Amino acid sequence: MEKRTLTAAQILKFLIPSLLGACLFLIPMKIGGKYVLGVSLLCDVIQQWMTPVVDQLSLLFLGVAAVVPIIVKVAKPKLVSGHKTLRSLFDVSPVIMGVRIIGFVYVVCYLFQVGPEFIWNSATGGEAYYIVTTILTLMVGTCFLISLLTDFGIMDYVGILVRSLMRPLFTLPGRASLDCIASWVGSSLTGALLTSGQYKDGYYTKREACVIMTCFSTAAFSFIFILARTCGLEEYFLPAVLAIYAAVIPCAIILPRVYPLNKAKDEYAEGTTEIKEEVPQNIGKARWALECAVDRAAEMSVGKFLIKGVQSICSVWFDVLPMVMFVACTGMIVNEYTPIFKILTMPFVPVLNLMGFAEAEAAAPMLLTGFLDQFLPIAMAGSITSISTRFFIFCMAIAQIIYLSEIGVMMLRSKVDFNLGKILLVFLERTVISMPIIWAMTMLLIH
Repeated sequence: MEKRTLTAAQILKFLIPSLLGACLFLIPMKIGGKYVLGVSLLCDVIQQWMTPVVDQLSLLFLGVAAVVPIIVKVAKPKLVSGHKTLRSLFDVSPVIMGVRIIGFVYVVCYLFQVGPEFIWNSATGGEAYYIVTTILTLMVGTCFLISLLTDFGIMDYVGILVRSLMRPLFTLPGRASLDCIASWVGSSLTGALLTSGQYKDGYYTKREACVIMTCFSTAAFSFIFILARTCGLEEYFLPAVLAIYAAVIPCAIILPRVYPLNKAKDEYAEGTTEIKEEVPQNIGKARWALECAVDRAAEMSVGKFLIKGVQSICSVWFDVLPMVMFVACTGMIVNEYTPIFKILTMPFVPVLNLMGFAEAEAAAPMLLTGFLDQFLPIAMAGSITSISTRFFIFCMAIAQIIYLSEIGVMMLRSKVDFNLGKILLVFLERTVISMPIIWAMTMLLIH
């Protein structure tokens, strides 16, 4: 394979958006004596614009998310059935429909202070609604800007450079490098969907698909940033990213080699065969990475950039927000009014005390609630006054990766033969491996 001639315009189309994305999300600026990210400044402006009408927007978005699927099931309008994005948002299963309806009911109860008090008081509905409104207002900017990191070639460039490390480190084929990086810095749900689809197309075996979905589908940089703001840890965003990846990388190395992931079947989907990786001849790896990055950037245009941003925002407003309200409010009700989480997590209390964390009894339940949804420990962590303990819980919630509301459901619905018991076991293994690493990073980075 011979080198292609790349024009300056082609290279700049890759470099400029990629470097801009890195500057916005990864490089802090010192303003007013504090280090902040560029994306944070933009989010502040957008949040100020939307805050005066956030209650009305919450009712609108969650109301539409609850009512439109009912109309779709009854009337089957062609507008929805014939449009891929609308169909994915509103042609949903009865379970998802029920979750959205309950989430909408929770919002109505909280805003109008009606119904049982255990739904609308500040410790339950109030905490859940705070997360919903924070995501609603802050994701507008980040949904657009994260595309600078994911769709203009930088991931392809890095992915190809590290491809030779995939098999020895993670027991995965080299082609998985792009998927894994996409899952680590993009949407966790999107990464799981992509991997499930590629397993069906013969790109991965069942074992490889399980490894990618349970070891790489962490939250996007943009979403970690939003959650950090929600948890009162915005100024610790970059230390949190360092701590999270200090944990998830060892987990991704260790877990594929132990039960149950190492016992998953190394077989391809029925009717498919292994896809052989073609390594270009007579071309250096860096040059090949550049050419692939340029090709990815060439696929993007201003129109596609805007459309993808709008689709991402709609997914957050109509799909994510109802799930967040349902899971966070329900989880907070269980935590406030029942001893279930406290009983199940009693063994963690002495461990947290030994690590030197304050408020160990309050923090311990948060190490388990992340299995249901990562928003639960984030919501619960707001009551912890110790910054180091809150930072530890925040990083653990994201490093655990596996939560039933998204990744777990995707795995159960896919055909990779991974049951609920095995998913829970991998979650617990991730928790055990991550705890000492994130503890050490907390001691090192938080003063």
